[in-house]
Amino acid sequence: MLDEPTAAILTRVTARISAVLFIAWLLRQGWLRWRGPIAEGAARAQRNLFLTFAGAHMIHLAALLALAWVTHGESVGLRGGWLRVTLTGGVVYLAIVVLAAAYMGLIPGAARIRASGAAETFVTLLVWIAFMQAYTGRAIESAYYAPFPLVLTGGILFYLLGPRLRAAMQSWPSAGS
Repeated sequence: MLDEPTAAILTRVTARISAVLFIAWLLRQGWLRWRGPIAEGAARAQRNLFLTFAGAHMIHLAALLALAWVTHGESVGLRGGWLRVTLTGGVVYLAIVVLAAAYMGLIPGAARIRASGAAETFVTLLVWIAFMQAYTGRAIESAYYAPFPLVLTGGILFYLLGPRLRAAMQSWPSAGS
């Protein structure tokens, strides 16, 4: 039988696994953007890493629902109240599902969605905001959580600025000139 402490532990563990997978995806995505146009094999590996994160995050959603069920909606782990958590979480989960469906080719016109990169960037920013919202307050309370916002911030900067930094570095004069 699932009790409150077990559901709370399950929720924390699945959140951490999901955060680590998202950070891995974010850093890999930044690295691929840094390097320029990517080969099909690298793109496929990137899609698989995102789908792994999406699957882990869906398991986290199930853990959250189990915690809500066990506590009758009075979970102490939900900061900011049910409405804010449900709205932001709902939008983020919906965005993850849509991008995962596009990666799997389940949406008509998915190739155009993937090719534009805009949907991927939008989902990346949404998930980043949700993780920052979840971990920043905890990092202030406990040093255990401190690395999460720092790594997330570094990862998103690398993701967003990688192509610009690469272009700037390529335009620098070489040491031998």
